[in-house]
Amino acid sequence: MAGQEPIRKNVLVMTVGNTIATSANSLWIMFMPFFYEDIGLEVILIGFVFTFVALSRASTTLMGGRAADRFGRKPIILVGRIIYATGPLVILWALFFVNQSP
Repeated sequence: MAGQEPIRKNVLVMTVGNTIATSANSLWIMFMPFFYEDIGLEVILIGFVFTFVALSRASTTLMGGRAADRFGRKPIILVGRIIYATGPLVILWALFFVNQSP
């Protein structure tokens, strides 16, 4: 079963990567409602933000699975990670300019 070894290694790498990403997401997501309150969003709007995030994640997961079947897993995972990384970068960019405003 020499052919199984690379697959097991890939599964291990993906499992560790997803565990780290999920853990990191769990750490910052707890504080997002407080951040949204600080910038002036009402509680109902905070609920809408989290609902939008959950619905967009569910829909893109389905589309990503279908695209992975068509184009291969690695390109879709790469594109997904790049898109996923833009969110925190946009938040950092916004915080930078909020602190720079007079």
